Amino acid sequence: MVDSAATTEPSLFRNRNFMLLWAAQIISALGDRIHFVVILAIIEGLFRQADPNYKPGGQENAQLTVMLMLPFLLFGPITGMIADRFSRRKVMIVADIARILIVIIARFVFLYEEHVLSPKVLYAMILASEFFIAIFAALFSPARLAMLPTIVSPGQLLQANSMSQAAGTVASLLGFVIGGGLIAYLNIKYAMFAGAATFFLSAFFLFMMKLPPKANMPAEITHRKHPLRELREGIAYLMEHRRARQTIYLMLVFWACGGVMMTGLTGVITKHFGLRTDQYAYFMGVVGFGMILGAALCSLARNGLPKEFGIAWVMVLIALFFFLFTLQTHWLAALVMLFMAAAFGAVLLVTLQTLLQRIVPNYIRGRVIGVSDIVTALGIIVVALPIALNPHIDEYARPILAVLAVGLAIIGFALMVYYYHQQHLPLPAAIARRACSAYLSVWKKFRIGNACRIPPEGACIFVANHTTGYDPIVLQASSKRRLIQFMMAKEYYEKKPLHYLYKWLRVIPVNRTGSDTASVRAALRALKDGACLGMFPEGKISPDGNLQDGRHGVSMLALMSGCKVVPAYISGTNIHKNMLNDFLSRPGSGRQVSVYFAAPLEFSEFEGRERDDAVREEVTRRIMGAIAALRDRYETDPTRRGTTRVGS
Repeated sequence: MVDSAATTEPSLFRNRNFMLLWAAQIISALGDRIHFVVILAIIEGLFRQADPNYKPGGQENAQLTVMLMLPFLLFGPITGMIADRFSRRKVMIVADIARILIVIIARFVFLYEEHVLSPKVLYAMILASEFFIAIFAALFSPARLAMLPTIVSPGQLLQANSMSQAAGTVASLLGFVIGGGLIAYLNIKYAMFAGAATFFLSAFFLFMMKLPPKANMPAEITHRKHPLRELREGIAYLMEHRRARQTIYLMLVFWACGGVMMTGLTGVITKHFGLRTDQYAYFMGVVGFGMILGAALCSLARNGLPKEFGIAWVMVLIALFFFLFTLQTHWLAALVMLFMAAAFGAVLLVTLQTLLQRIVPNYIRGRVIGVSDIVTALGIIVVALPIALNPHIDEYARPILAVLAVGLAIIGFALMVYYYHQQHLPLPAAIARRACSAYLSVWKKFRIGNACRIPPEGACIFVANHTTGYDPIVLQASSKRRLIQFMMAKEYYEKKPLHYLYKWLRVIPVNRTGSDTASVRAALRALKDGACLGMFPEGKISPDGNLQDGRHGVSMLALMSGCKVVPAYISGTNIHKNMLNDFLSRPGSGRQVSVYFAAPLEFSEFEGRERDDAVREEVTRRIMGAIAALRDRYETDPTRRGTTRVGS
């Protein structure tokens, strides 16, 4: 019988609650963007009444942004506490209903008072109504983000966040386009009500969810605590947990950069490139495609990207394309740069959101996300406020973005140094190891099936079955604490460009055409120095994926060095054809590359008998038997569950 750990999780598309929450988010994001574009057009119309020569810029956009983010700053702890005290689904439904009422009331007031009140007064009323709508958006956000990890499995959380980000971006893209169309072809006074309709649909989808108690009520609370005490508990949790705190700081950096870009973009588009205001909507739509691409790529990594890539390298790439954006003189070239920055921005956002949801426990998740909303809103407001107060800020938008890009690059490089230093490896080896992990996570759907059994220190030999050319990097990625030093056939070791990767990973080449005492001596020196040596006891890649005869090379080194042997089994790989096919092929539907560990084997009973052929054969038999036991327990492909042989 196959262990449950090896079974494939049901698709998210078959998860009723996730799909309904996803639909609610999509329709809500669609309404937000339609509403935003329509409001910008209304504001432009108001100011044109007072000044026919008025040209829209970044100031009004920034003022609107400040009003939309201010409730997140002011009420973040309260909304997070509400998400931890009450049914999260009901909280979101109430938020949607409240936004429906505010939109309808505010728009009727505007329709009937536009000829009575001055444009400045009407503009102030619009900003006030947006502030009140944003209060309930701030209530909706922590409840949704806190609920998501309770309705999907931990292994699907990154994919769920990626789908949410991609779908939200698609909805935003369509919202910009639909909003522009409503402005062009429909009376703008009636286009204002589109947002109310989307909030109604969002509430309907949430109402249709059927949640278990754990998802609907955030924690097992025997009695209600005082609200101030709950707020203090949320802040105290962050003060005591450095990883959660660091993640929120990085979200602050992300949203501060995004705030500068979004608030300054209107002026760059209309004044530097000479485009019209309605073209801003289509410009933002193309940027949305960049975020869709980034989120889609991120969803390929089922178990997440290494933080060096998902955070540090991505920040450097965002900075690079931001900086190139500021140098362009034609709007099409600038649009390409912004597209790329948005794609990497989506990867960074999904990575940070998933990390925060994974490391914060359910009972306090709403409050922590509420604090996160405060910090991110603070970042956006701090950068948007100078733009909102300065009518000439558009003249400095491009230099500001250039300085921002340089600062972001410095932060990204600093994080690289910090992350790689934590691995206690030479920099080339650390980079190569993480590159392997990123490749496997994105392209091979890689996962570690059970607890790693490699000792944290001391000499050992790590062995596994051998079915493809990328098996060495599978074992490398499966060791979270140590660098695996491999013995590899010389003909594979010397193939470029992978030769440089293997060199960085300290691979020991083996000449298989005859006696190779040099490689044996090199392996024994490595083990004497306390290395973890990676080997494949079959001696070659299996032509059909089945476990082959075990050879005596591993047993000889184990007996000569006296170290432990850690068996493992790799499943989900393709049938070997050639090296290029191995690395480029994707696992089939419902399959993923996985590695499973067995307990370390010791052979101290055979000390001093390493030259005895019978002893070597017995040690080989035990090693291959342990690998076969893992195969029998975890392998789901019936064609690979054959009988293991032990050869000489």
